This record gives sequence, C-alpha cells and structure tokens, in this order.
Amino acid sequence: MAITRLQWEPGSNRVTWLCDGVPVMWIRENPLQSVCLLDDGNGLAIAESIVETGPRNAVIVNCDGSERIRLGVLFPSGETYGYDSIYYVGQDLTGIVVTTLGEWAVIIDPETGQLSGLRESR
Repeated sequence: MAITRLQWEPGSNRVTWLCDGVPVMWIRENPLQSVCLLDDGNGLAIAESIVETGPRNAVIVNCDGSERIRLGVLFPSGETYGYDSIYYVGQDLTGIVVTTLGEWAVIIDPETGQLSGLRESR
C-alpha cells in the first residue's frame, strides 16, 4: 500500500491522501502541528495539536488511515508538553519534543514507535 497525492497545509486541521487510489482523510478539531510521509510511503507521522491531545500528540498512521501506534513520551507527563514536529534527519525519523526543560530531539522507529537517541535540540 502506498500513499500518493498527500495534501496538508500548515495551520490546517486535516490531511488528505490516496491509499492505492482510495481517498483517505485524517481530521482533528485543532490544526495539526506537523505531517511527514514515511520514507517507505506506507504511512504518515503526524504531530497533532498539543492543546487537543496533550503530551502523547504524535501518531504513526497507516496508509488506510488506521492508527499504527501513538508515540510515548520520555519525560514525566508534568514535564512534557508534546511533539512540536516530526521530520527526517538523514535516514532517521526525528521528533522534536517540547518540555519544561527545553526542546529535545528523539529518533522514532516508525514500525514499533520505539524512541531512541534522545538529545537536546535547542
């Protein structure tokens, strides 16, 4: 299964695409923070609104729109605001997590949701 015709604009609360020619829409009440097509084309990494979803606002979505995995957090909930963005750094799917201790980058395994390589971002 492969995603084509991905459409999302920053500030929008919805992302649309075709999954093997079938239209799919992911929509939330508040604007999405970030949308990233996975490098194998079979899913998306989405950072939803921190206001709407809280610290666990990042999700990996399959081509058909089903939720593959909701990402965890590496800091206590009281210290974590949530994911600001998700994008590739080289071959690594990377999430930027905003905390009371600053912003942190973490490498995300898009198949399992495992988080590794935590490092201060800014």
